[in-house]
Amino acid sequence: MIVQILCFILAEVAAYLTCQFYQSSPLSLIVPYPIEIILFILPVFGLVFRKPFSYYLYNVMIAFSIAGILSNSEMFYSFLDALYYLGLRELARYVYSLLVTFKADVLHFLTITWLYVSSELLVNADREIEKLKREEVEVKGVFAYYLSIFAMSAAIYFLYPMLLTPLSVKPGVLLALLAVIAFLTSVYLAIRRAT
Repeated sequence: MIVQILCFILAEVAAYLTCQFYQSSPLSLIVPYPIEIILFILPVFGLVFRKPFSYYLYNVMIAFSIAGILSNSEMFYSFLDALYYLGLRELARYVYSLLVTFKADVLHFLTITWLYVSSELLVNADREIEKLKREEVEVKGVFAYYLSIFAMSAAIYFLYPMLLTPLSVKPGVLLALLAVIAFLTSVYLAIRRAT
C-alpha cells in the first residue's frame, strides 16, 4: 500500500508539472481548458488497478507536452506539407504560426520520465518483495529499500544533465542506459536483501 501511495504522489506531481507546461503551450489555445483535469483524474482511477502511474498515463502526459518539441521536428513540417497538399493552406499557416515560436527544453520531458521511471522501479521492487514474502523469506527494512531506490533515481536525474553536456551523447541513448542500470541495480539489491 505504501508503494501505491508513493506512486500516486509521483503521478500527481507529474500531472501538475504537465498541466503547468500545457497551459503555457500554444496547444492550450486549441483544446479548451478543462481537458487537463484528465491528468489529475487518471491516477485516482489507477489506484483501483494498483498502478496509479501507468504507462498510459505517461503517454497522455507526453501528448499534452508534445508542443514543446513538435515545432523542431521533421514530423511537424511533414504534417504542414500534407495540409498544404490537401488544400488547407490557411490551417497550415495557423498551426505554423502557433507552434513555430514556442520552444521548450528537454528538462520537462526528463522530469516526467524520471517520475515515471521512479514509479516503475518502486512497483517492480514491491512485486519482488511480495514474491519473497510469499516464499516465506523475511524481508527487513522495506521502507529504507524504497527510499534508496528513489534516491538512486533522483541521483541519476540530477547527474544526467551534467553527464550529457561533456559527452555530447544523444539524450535518449544515455537515459535508456541509465534506466537499465538503475533497474538492474534495484533487482540486485532486492535479491541481495532477500538472501
